[in-house]
Amino acid sequence: MTVNWTVSNQGLGLGKTLSWTDSVIYSANDILGDNDDIVLGRKTHNGGLAVGNSYSDSLTYHFAPGFTRHGKIFVKTDSGNQVWENGLESNNVKMSDTVDVMPIAYADLTVDSIATNTTAYSGQSIEVTWQVSNRGIGITNTNQWTDSIWLSDSTGKTWTLGSLTHLGALACQ
Repeated sequence: MTVNWTVSNQGLGLGKTLSWTDSVIYSANDILGDNDDIVLGRKTHNGGLAVGNSYSDSLTYHFAPGFTRHGKIFVKTDSGNQVWENGLESNNVKMSDTVDVMPIAYADLTVDSIATNTTAYSGQSIEVTWQVSNRGIGITNTNQWTDSIWLSDSTGKTWTLGSLTHLGALACQ
């Protein structure tokens, strides 16, 4: 994941501190500084920043294989409190929208429709057709699965009518 950010000087002057550190943090919630935070990295900015000027930076982080989490990215400029800002530090942190980290983009198979060609009668064949789509965010991670068909009555009793093996991956819509 690559995080990009921009920092601007909205103060009254250049200041005496010419170097500070920006931190990029991944959190499972909207709270920066609690025990679920993962520091993705830190970048040092060298050189002053005149009033109204800005700089942009970025950081690329590779999560461990199998890591999966729902959370937010925080960027905190001057994370070491090196720059004197006369108490005007409430704008030093910016939080992202929700970021989902997952090992692979997931599929979500959904039965969109089911139909029969006739009324079902005991001892006779019936044709059943159905439509399946992938409503996830990625292609299926397998090239084969089995769809099963059941018949149930009004009491909830079920009978297995059959199954069909699907061959080939299914892309998301």
